[in-house]
Amino acid sequence: MAAIELLKEQHYELLDIASALSLHLQIDRISETPEAVHELLNNLAGRLRVHLSMEDRGLYPLLLEGKDDRVKQLAREFMDDIGGLSARVRKYMLRWSVPRLIAEHPRDFARETREILHELSSRIDREENELYPLILQKD
Repeated sequence: MAAIELLKEQHYELLDIASALSLHLQIDRISETPEAVHELLNNLAGRLRVHLSMEDRGLYPLLLEGKDDRVKQLAREFMDDIGGLSARVRKYMLRWSVPRLIAEHPRDFARETREILHELSSRIDREENELYPLILQKD
């Protein structure tokens, strides 16, 4: 399924940006380069919005129409979680909307960023190791 390959490619891009952002999460580095950190953050958020939208509007509704109950169950779980993840990312992005806020509160920024990146990484891992193999096995 070509759509799965595109989503996997997006996962790699998201994880690459997340990895680069992780390298900037030392307190002194955040304070020294808040603009660079903010740029990475915006890049991650933009790509994540596109990715979640593709899943929410394309992949998951299609999977819910399928015949495989296990695929439908997993699709429903992920689809239900998209709203929560999207809301948390929006709230996070509003909190860290300007480099000045990042520089003024580096510890809070680092902690919250690690939480968001962990959540994103866990979701990608589940999709890659649970959902996508199940879908591809049916093709």
